[in-house]
Amino acid sequence: MNKINVMHLITAWREGLYGGEKVVLNLASSVDTSKFNVVIVAFGEEKDDIPLLRSAAAKGITVDIIPSRTRYDARGIFDVRKMINRYKVNILHCHGYKSDVLGYFAALAGKVKLVATLHGWWVGDSTKSRFHNALDMHFIRYFDRIVVVSQSLLEAIERDKALSGKTVLIPNCVNTNKFGKTRDRDIIRSGLGIPPGAVLLGTVSRLTEEKGHTYLLDALAKLRKAGKDIYLIVAGEGPLESQLKARSVELGLGKNVIFAGFRDDVSDIISALDIFLMPSLSEGLPMAVLEAMAAGKQVIATNVGGIPSIIRDRQTGIFIKPKDDSSIVEAVTGLLEDRRLFGEIAANAEKFIRENYSLDIMAGQYEKVYFEILGG
Repeated sequence: MNKINVMHLITAWREGLYGGEKVVLNLASSVDTSKFNVVIVAFGEEKDDIPLLRSAAAKGITVDIIPSRTRYDARGIFDVRKMINRYKVNILHCHGYKSDVLGYFAALAGKVKLVATLHGWWVGDSTKSRFHNALDMHFIRYFDRIVVVSQSLLEAIERDKALSGKTVLIPNCVNTNKFGKTRDRDIIRSGLGIPPGAVLLGTVSRLTEEKGHTYLLDALAKLRKAGKDIYLIVAGEGPLESQLKARSVELGLGKNVIFAGFRDDVSDIISALDIFLMPSLSEGLPMAVLEAMAAGKQVIATNVGGIPSIIRDRQTGIFIKPKDDSSIVEAVTGLLEDRRLFGEIAANAEKFIRENYSLDIMAGQYEKVYFEILGG
């Protein structure tokens, strides 16, 4: 049997390797190579400037790049079509609204099957957010299959009858073996400047509005005021970086907040934490939460998007209210004071992820989708 040629198309950030990019990397490196040839193509400037492409190439995955011009430059359609022809693509797997729109038009001239994975929505009520979401919804209705990463996304999508028969839920998964291979925790913490005995909170995500970082800073200020010896590390880059740093200065947090920028050692960072926080206002199924749980960390997160599918309150994590720094303070304080609960959540979280969210499970589900749309 000839191998099936799959091309992943994505707008990948130069700032780091985040949720959607991690899903692409994990999937591309986990499918059965005896059945599939995989290439990852990203919109960007230089291959070496894109962490996703660097990481994929290091794993032996074929990568390529399409010039990133203006957001809606029609020349991108022809660029994608060239890639389809270059790699003799059977299935074009798109990630994100730009890839969905350009991929749809590029595939019109051939017999390429189309798959889209929706990793989440643009957050907010702005005209820009509504436009991007509506644009995406319009074009994916012509795809052969739409994959969503959470039950909440599935329910939202299936309100459109044109999509209900071609949508499938495949949750994000993680490499559960990766988190047992980190460096010594004390060495990592020392390198970050964390004093012995201090509590280290942390989060990993792009610095954008929907991730809710400002509420973490406000919560830390309250915890410090209450006399807690607590530090916070924020790993990631994004458009709100300068604004968040200014807020940290305004709150007088000083060395108790570490803006670590992009890190390619996320597993090490997570292993150094006492508690992982995800105060998002909107989510699909965040990879960072899955990774923290796989590492046996206590996770405090908002009850939004796909998070309730992996967190059971006070069993595998702790829920907080969105946009509520007092809720964060209460959750952190409660965990630190109840050591029995602290340990139980860590053990339960690790067991749950290892049993239900391993890469083999996700890869098998995507392979099934690929075979189905090709009539196999």
